[in-house]
Amino acid sequence: MIENSILQKESRYVWITWLLSWSGLIVMCSLYLTLPLNSLFSSEFDISVSRAALTSSLFSLCFACGCLVYGAIADKYGRKKVVLFGLICLAVFTCAAGWVHSFAWLLLLRGLQGLAASTFSPVVLAYIVSIFPQHRRVTAIGFVSTGFLMAGVVGQVAAGIISTQYNWHGLFLLFGSLYIVTAGLILIFLPNDSAQQPELNVYAYLKQIRAILIQKDLLLSYVVAFVLLSSFIVMYAILNHYLQQSLYSLNVESILEIKIAGIAGMLLSPFAGKIAQKTNARFTLLLGLTVSIFSLVMMALWTALAGVILFSILFVAGIAISVPALVAIVGQLGLQRRGIAVSLYTFILFAGTAFAPYWAMQILSFSSGSPAFICNAILLLPALVAVLLIRIPKL
Repeated sequence: MIENSILQKESRYVWITWLLSWSGLIVMCSLYLTLPLNSLFSSEFDISVSRAALTSSLFSLCFACGCLVYGAIADKYGRKKVVLFGLICLAVFTCAAGWVHSFAWLLLLRGLQGLAASTFSPVVLAYIVSIFPQHRRVTAIGFVSTGFLMAGVVGQVAAGIISTQYNWHGLFLLFGSLYIVTAGLILIFLPNDSAQQPELNVYAYLKQIRAILIQKDLLLSYVVAFVLLSSFIVMYAILNHYLQQSLYSLNVESILEIKIAGIAGMLLSPFAGKIAQKTNARFTLLLGLTVSIFSLVMMALWTALAGVILFSILFVAGIAISVPALVAIVGQLGLQRRGIAVSLYTFILFAGTAFAPYWAMQILSFSSGSPAFICNAILLLPALVAVLLIRIPKL
């Protein structure tokens, strides 16, 4: 009987892990849905491509701002309640975006989508810590982080396929429906958390940011956060343009298949904890950044298609092990202010993605060939230097 009870509990944690991973994947897809649609929006709304890119940048900025406050709100009112409320709002705003025919309305709804989607990522990690037993937390966080990363490919691939086969309105309506279904699953299957703190003063919580910003090592970790995910977005923007050139002349379907191959690199994210256990989080982050920079340089030098595909996967693998390692470092450096330190990390991480479409356009205007990958590698160099300067106190 005891053994059966343990098995039931273990299988329940497995199911919750998969549900949270799916939720993380589908929610974070909303960030990437409009990245491949800039040319389409430019044509339909008769605007410049750079203005069309605001659909992604505004989402990222609103998402980043939401990440600053929802952690504290979730601590005050309950994490499951905040996640559920955010998913319902995200479903409504996403479905509404599928019916608009004005760029101004689309921009407004993308901003609201960002605010709604940001209820998930900063809250779910704290939820895992409060619900899961200690021996399952690292694995659960690794799987959820993998879902976050996979969204970068899945969101763009889904947008490319659906907008080509149907139209972009159908894309938003489909994802809005998926958010409704996901909200229902979370309502039914996710246990309520007991980490409510009704007495928590959200304003006082946010005032701790000042104390965080005077810590040199945390500031260095935020330099890494600012460029880490944005370089991921820039790489795929460059790759998409690069593979359409005369050297390869690949069609849309072939390019989508190459993007899907990048998922193989993301599967390393759950193993970042294993690497950190054998070494430390700082070494893991250095390893990930070095692999990503090296891969970008090789993508520029090795023009054979097989080489470009191989090193694009290795680039993604480097980012995949860097993200959880950086979260661990921020948590260690935050000490008693760990919660607000991680919230600020999430804000800066996604604030960086707001600039990614602009950086990609500037790099491609400078060079649409292999040197563009070198420019992206240079973008990551400050992160590598920052990690070398970080000093993590021994606990």
